[in-house]
Amino acid sequence: MNRRRLLRLSLGLNACLVVLLAFVWAWPAPVLPIAVPERVPRLASPPPTPESVPAPPATVPPVKPRWSDLASTNFLAYRDNLRAIGCPEKTVRDILRAEIDDWLVRRRQPLVDALQPRFWDLAARGSDAFEEVEERLEAFRKERDALLSEVLGPDRSDPAAEAASRRESFAEQYEWLPAELQSPLVELDERLWQAEHALRDEVAAREDQSWTAEDYARRKALRDEHDAARRMLLGDLGDEFDLRHSRAAGWTMGLNGFEPTEAEWRAVTRAKSELEKARREAGSGLDVGLMKRYGLLPKDWKAGDEHKQAALEAAEARYQASLQAALGPERFAEYQRACDGNYQQTRAVTQRLGLGDDQANQAWEIQRAARAAAEQLRARPDLDDTCRRAALREIQAEAVRSLRSTLGDRGFAPYQEYAGNWLQQLAPVE
Repeated sequence: MNRRRLLRLSLGLNACLVVLLAFVWAWPAPVLPIAVPERVPRLASPPPTPESVPAPPATVPPVKPRWSDLASTNFLAYRDNLRAIGCPEKTVRDILRAEIDDWLVRRRQPLVDALQPRFWDLAARGSDAFEEVEERLEAFRKERDALLSEVLGPDRSDPAAEAASRRESFAEQYEWLPAELQSPLVELDERLWQAEHALRDEVAAREDQSWTAEDYARRKALRDEHDAARRMLLGDLGDEFDLRHSRAAGWTMGLNGFEPTEAEWRAVTRAKSELEKARREAGSGLDVGLMKRYGLLPKDWKAGDEHKQAALEAAEARYQASLQAALGPERFAEYQRACDGNYQQTRAVTQRLGLGDDQANQAWEIQRAARAAAEQLRARPDLDDTCRRAALREIQAEAVRSLRSTLGDRGFAPYQEYAGNWLQQLAPVE
């Protein structure tokens, strides 16, 4: 019985299996996609061991030339050293010109030193007194020129370019004039240059190459003739030209903190020109009033006879009166302040710190008041040294407090370093 059941069950399962296989065979096979293998990343090689790394070829760093190896007191060797390292020829010439000029300064220094004891005598006699050393100075210059020619060879200059540059320089001073006057004035200057150049060549061609009194007289005659011809060409504009090109015209240079109007500039320039003229006539090129103010005039200095001294003092008085009349009290005080070197130092510091002129003016007033108070104390005979030193220290301390208040702590430190030496001088440590 059991066997019969097992047989039937086995036959049924076999029949089901046959049907299932027939169904599978009849079903269409699916189209499988073509498999594209993924790119396998290349693995980094393991780091080489120190033993396997080849040593780079040894390179010798280029040796940079040191200036001490190039420079030489032998200018010919100096030139060759510069050219050997590829220095441009223009740079070679510029360097050696500067070195030879410095050599000239050292060569003529003994002559300058010998003049110092005679300075006041020569200054009192005017500029003509210095012509006695002109020959020796000219000899030094010729020696310098000969050395330049030996070391660098002839200067390959372009005469046409030099003439054009010279004329351009002449024309600059006439640009404000009417166009019809400019060309004739430039031609006049060129003729003077050519005449003086010919005179210099004539002197240089002599065996001793020395200037004589006659040579100086000829040069003066050339210049006087030129000035007279220029004055005739300028006509009514002559006074204006003289004013603009006078030595006094540049008085505002370095006078920071004082900006004159055109009328003020003209008035001050005229006053200064008159003062210079009076000094020349008195045979002195010294600013006696200014030197007296700062204690630079020696006690034994004499400007000449009493008449000349009186003329100088009168000229100084007229000059001061002219300034006060032209500027007025307030502007004259501002002008005097701007002429003070201490004020210029103070203003330079405050400008660098971004502070205004008000702070510079206040700091200068503090300095002036403190110095005046200190001078009064030093002049008092009733104070002993101990009391005087204590009072001076108090003036010094008060000045420091006032300056800190005016400039601030940030401004006081640089002021004390660059413009505050006078603070120590108020009460020097003994």
